[in-house]
Amino acid sequence: MPFELIDEPLPTLREALAEHERQLLLHVLSLHDTQAEAAKALGIGRSTLQRKLKALGLTQRRRKPTP
Repeated sequence: MPFELIDEPLPTLREALAEHERQLLLHVLSLHDTQAEAAKALGIGRSTLQRKLKALGLTQRRRKPTP
């Protein structure tokens, strides 16, 4: 499959990896009820997940408890 040439500048590797990590974290967080569960699914500690979220400018809203 040949590559298409585009007129837009490509992201740097660092930018591309950060965006991929961001999308992965958001996806995994959407699948789990807690950050601890999401971190376990990713194979990392909860504090590592929180550090990554902070570094990428992501914050997870706390869910309101259901009555």
